[in-house]
Amino acid sequence: MSRRRPRGPVSRLGRASQVSGQGADSQRVNRTRPSHPGQPGYRAFEDARAAGSAAQEAARLSAALEVLEVPSAAGPDLDAVLEVERVAAVLGRSDLLMRGRLVRARHLLGEGSAAAAARLIWDVNKWATDNGDRAVLAASHRHLVWLQYLLGDPAAGLDHAVRAMELLDDTTPPRERVHHLMTLARALGWARSLEGARERAHEAEQVLASDGTPDSGGVYLLLCLLGNLSGAEHAAGEYQRSWELAERMIDVAAARDFHMNVSFQHVIAVAQAGLGRYAEAEGTLHACIDSVADNPNPDGLAESLLTLAEVQRHLGDTDRAQATLSACREACDADGLTDMRVRAQREQAELYAATGQYQRAFEAYKKFHVDAEQMHSLERSAQARTRQAVLETTEARQQAERFREQARRDPLTGLRNRRFVDEELPALLDEAERSGTPLSLAFVDLDHFKGINDSLSHDVGDQVLILVAGLITSAIEGPAGDSPAPTESGFAARMGGDEFLVVLPGLDPAQVAHRLEEVSRAVASYPWKPVTGVLPVTVSIGGAAARPGEETIPELLGRADQNLYAAKGTGRNRVATDGPHLPIG
Repeated sequence: MSRRRPRGPVSRLGRASQVSGQGADSQRVNRTRPSHPGQPGYRAFEDARAAGSAAQEAARLSAALEVLEVPSAAGPDLDAVLEVERVAAVLGRSDLLMRGRLVRARHLLGEGSAAAAARLIWDVNKWATDNGDRAVLAASHRHLVWLQYLLGDPAAGLDHAVRAMELLDDTTPPRERVHHLMTLARALGWARSLEGARERAHEAEQVLASDGTPDSGGVYLLLCLLGNLSGAEHAAGEYQRSWELAERMIDVAAARDFHMNVSFQHVIAVAQAGLGRYAEAEGTLHACIDSVADNPNPDGLAESLLTLAEVQRHLGDTDRAQATLSACREACDADGLTDMRVRAQREQAELYAATGQYQRAFEAYKKFHVDAEQMHSLERSAQARTRQAVLETTEARQQAERFREQARRDPLTGLRNRRFVDEELPALLDEAERSGTPLSLAFVDLDHFKGINDSLSHDVGDQVLILVAGLITSAIEGPAGDSPAPTESGFAARMGGDEFLVVLPGLDPAQVAHRLEEVSRAVASYPWKPVTGVLPVTVSIGGAAARPGEETIPELLGRADQNLYAAKGTGRNRVATDGPHLPIG
């Protein structure tokens, strides 16, 4: 697996990320609004306020992210990414913060820190899932495609690409849709579905064309699209198709006066070489190397030199090929490009064979084989560490969710508990007020339950509570076709002891009364004799309909509680709501 030589702040973040999984600035960027001048981020926040408003600053951050999110051969500007994350945290814009973290994760993937990137991506994925942010969730799945590619699992990568596409809707900006289609095309290519890759690439090109006359960013995206597909065609042996796409790249760049970077030029050279047009490929590769001289790119330089050596060998210019190959190895050694160094060793064996030095070719090939096995072993170790990081992240998240779920359920009956009620009821009341839909709740209390515990035992009492919980749940779900059934947002909870709470959203008063009567009848008619002998089991129920905007939750619960006492006071085994008190026959 390729490793770039650490450089400046990039290496500092990379090393910190490998330790923490969050990057050197993780604690810094997660702070809320700074409160005094000595606190980090105070100046940025004050600058944002002075510039007009936090909303305007957030708009500027979003625009900056749109630039940073576009893939480039040089990778994202890490300092700019960290600044975006910091200011987004100061402004309280978690969505922008998460987008910044995904850009940082892409940087970590490029640096070979896949385990650290995996933690970041999965954290963003969880945040987006919990907060219902479809755009950020789709972007996280798109980044997981590349992670799975590094893990050698193209099938899993394709699954993430498809899931990302499913999250897009009519509000998705065209450029964002193009990014997703490009990634899906790449994933299909890796999965050996070349026809599918062609279709998705064509669709992406159509979306890009519909976005109007392309600016430099649009031209870059189109060149990426054509270059990726050209590489896939070449890898599949479709050399003519590969060259036709490369020709289109040349035409697009010329028409828009766009200077192609070393990656694009290398794609063109490979396509030329695939058709045996080695002299043209040599000229293109020299242009690649000149481009790297102006814009340092270690990977681009080494790969261009390696391909140039191969082209020169095919041209029969073995002396120049040897000199070029030596320069390639020096570049690999200088920048720690392990995989490229191994590929250069294989080309060395080919070059020795081309000059009739068969013994040296044999020795070089043996060394290539040993180096390749060692590199693959390192890759497998790195993949294992990354998989472990993904597993630990996933397990930690699942364990936290299990604990949270356990903390919100009654361990005896399996119903929701008071904590869940305290967390969910405010949101349900807010939704009722916002949408104008009805919301009712009711207390359900067992009649003479103390007598069951005292006469028969607490074990029998627990059995009764478990059975009553099941009867309540079945009754409030209602018969098939009786819509809406509150199985999604409605619930039953055990509030403690022998008291239960039923929450029924979306039902009118008549439906609520019917459901509560069903609860009472279900309990009273259950065959209790094998459990409690001659002691009957019944419940009293007090219900109340919410008055959104007119009362608090304690006031609503208080009305239901008053109706419960009214039901008990009029003989028990009754339902009392805001209307009449109904005995259950």
